[in-house]
Amino acid sequence: MPKPTDERIAAALAQGARVTDVNNLIADMRTEIAEATSEADRLDAVSVAITTAEPDADAAADEATKHRRRATRMSAKVAHLEDRVKELEESNRRKVAEAAYAAAQDTRDAIVADLKKQWPKLTAAMIDLFKRIEASDAECAKVGSCYGKPALISAEAVARECLANFMLPTGGSSQHLERLTATRLFPLQVKDPVSASYGIWPPRPAPLSFA
Repeated sequence: MPKPTDERIAAALAQGARVTDVNNLIADMRTEIAEATSEADRLDAVSVAITTAEPDADAAADEATKHRRRATRMSAKVAHLEDRVKELEESNRRKVAEAAYAAAQDTRDAIVADLKKQWPKLTAAMIDLFKRIEASDAECAKVGSCYGKPALISAEAVARECLANFMLPTGGSSQHLERLTATRLFPLQVKDPVSASYGIWPPRPAPLSFA
């Protein structure tokens, strides 16, 4: 058995109301408003009909007034319920937005934690590898060719499968590859102008001496 309209209105205004339920209530009330208005119009017509006896005309007019007043009251309630729908929709949008914000913040904070934990280790490992590459390059350049054996090319070039001059090996292409050892690395937290300008790799160039 359907709940009375007043009970449904109370539920619509209570905490935890759902937009769907309130919209269904509004639709049902609009149907009731249309029915009450239609009945009021019919009774108005009866009250002024020439064939209606005077006592019946008065009764029809009084009843029409009741129906019209009911339609007016319900229309006012519908207006309040429409505001309630807007309020609930805004509340739902806010909940969705706040949930998305919280999720983004959690993801961001997890990355912050990973950066603080991993970046010093990652950059230290990369710098160590870059130093080994440079040392190996210097060693290979020093020994040069050996009794007919070709000169050793950089470990970086071998690993990257490019030419010794760090050009792409494809025919007709003149694309040059930037050296990994030229990659500029910065500390996670930059606390001075030198770190901001030079980072932690490549090594800062030695100042010129005019002595």
